[in-house]
Amino acid sequence: MAKQTITPGAAPIVWSTVEDAFTKINANFTELYASVGGTGIEFDSLESSLVPAQNDTYDLGTPQRRWASVYISDTLKIGGAAITNEGLTIDLPSGTTVAGQLVIDPNKTFFKEFSVNGDTSVVADQFNDVLDFNAGTGIQLSVTSTNDQINITNTGVTSLAAGAGMSVGSSTGAVTVTNAGVRSAAAGLGMSVNTATGAVTFANEGIVEIVSGNITNLTVGARDAATGRVVITNTKPGGNAYGTFAILNSGSAVENNLVASSTSTTVQFQEGTGINLIGTTTAGVNRVEVVNTGVTALTAGNGVTLSSSTGNITVSIGRGDITGSVFADDSTMMIDATEGRIVGPVFANVTGNVTGNVTGNVTGNSAGTHTGAVTGNVTGYHTGDMTGSVFADNSTLLVDGVGGQIVGPVNTSSVVASSYIQTAVYTNLAAIAAALPTAIKGMIVFDDDTNQFRGYDGASWVALN
Repeated sequence: MAKQTITPGAAPIVWSTVEDAFTKINANFTELYASVGGTGIEFDSLESSLVPAQNDTYDLGTPQRRWASVYISDTLKIGGAAITNEGLTIDLPSGTTVAGQLVIDPNKTFFKEFSVNGDTSVVADQFNDVLDFNAGTGIQLSVTSTNDQINITNTGVTSLAAGAGMSVGSSTGAVTVTNAGVRSAAAGLGMSVNTATGAVTFANEGIVEIVSGNITNLTVGARDAATGRVVITNTKPGGNAYGTFAILNSGSAVENNLVASSTSTTVQFQEGTGINLIGTTTAGVNRVEVVNTGVTALTAGNGVTLSSSTGNITVSIGRGDITGSVFADDSTMMIDATEGRIVGPVFANVTGNVTGNVTGNVTGNSAGTHTGAVTGNVTGYHTGDMTGSVFADNSTLLVDGVGGQIVGPVNTSSVVASSYIQTAVYTNLAAIAAALPTAIKGMIVFDDDTNQFRGYDGASWVALN
C-alpha cells in the first residue's frame, strides 16, 4: 500500500475527518516510515549512519529476535579489537584465543611434549613455556646460538682399562666390565659379609676368644688347626650339685633358703649353745663334725621318769624337789635359781610383801606391802601399802612414785574427790607442749603464765576460762 498522509484541518474537527485519519493510521501499521527534519528515511536504503543516542546502551536485536545476517564490507570492531578482511579471509588481532587457548599459525608446528625413554614426559603448560636442559655428572651442555645447536660433551669417563681380575669389552659400542676373579662372597657360620662400600668385609659375629674366667675348675685347650674347635674341660668331677640349702623349723616348714649369689659363695655353719663344729679337710674328704658339748646323758632321779621313744626326751616329775633354774618351752627363764626368785609371769593370789618391780599383767588379789614399780595391767585389788611408780603397757608413767603424784590420764567419771582434784601446773604454753608432746584429746592442765586452765582439743591447747 502507498504511503498515507494525514492532514489535520481547522477546528471544529468533524467525525469524517477523524474516521479518515484512523483509517490511514491502520493502513500505515503494515509499513514504517520516518523522516528527520522533513526528510524521509527509507529503512531498506539508508542514506546516513545509524548511530544510537547514547553510548553502550542500546542493542541491535534481542536474544529472541535476531538479525539473520550482518554484512560488513571492511572492519568489525569489538571494543578495542578490530577484525578485518583480507580477500576471502579475516585477520584477527594478535593474542586472540579460542576457549582460553591461544590461536597460533598451524603452519608453524612445534612439540608440546617431550618423552624421555618412552616413560617420563615433559609437557608444556602454556604456549611460551621454556624447555631447560641440565648437565649431569660427567656431561657438559653448551649452546651455539648462530646454528641453534645444543652441544653435549662427555666430561666423565672417556676410556676404561681392565685391571687385576677384570676384563673390558666394547665390541658392541657398550662398555662391558666382567669380573674374572672373585665373583661372590658367602658368609659362613658366625661370619657376616658387608659389600655396601664396594669392598667385601668379613666380620666375625661368633666367638672371638674363650677364656676360663674365674672358675678354677675349667681349662681351655688350644684351637685344633684341622677342625677349628676349642675344647673346654671341666677338671672337677662331674655330677649334680646342690644350689639351695633349706632351713626347716620344728614343723617342717621352710623358714629361709640359702641361695648362692655367685659361684664363689661360701656356706657357713655357725656353732650354737652346747654345739661345737669341727671342719676337717683330708685327702679327697671335706666334712663338718658336729660335737655336743652340752648335756650328753640324762638319768632319771627320784620322782622323775624319762621317755625317748619318739626321739624327744620327755621328763615327767611326780613329786620331790627341783634344784636349779626353770625355763619355759621357748627358753624363757621362769625361775632364777641363782638369784633365788621368780622372774616369769605369776598367775596366783599373792599374800604378803612384794619387793621389786612387777612387769606384766597382775591377775588376782594382793595383800601386803609392795616396794618397786608396777608395769602392766593390775586385775583385782591390792591390800596394803604400794611404794614405787606405776607404768602402763606402753611404758607411759601413770603414778609418779618419786614426785608423789598421778601424772597419767584420769577418767573423771570414776573419780570421787573428797576434797579437791589438782591438775598439773606448767610455767607456760611452751612448757606444756614440751612435757606432753603426744597429748591426747581431753587432757586438762593449768597454764601458770596466763593463769588459765587449758584443754587439748586434738590439735592445740585451748583456754578453758
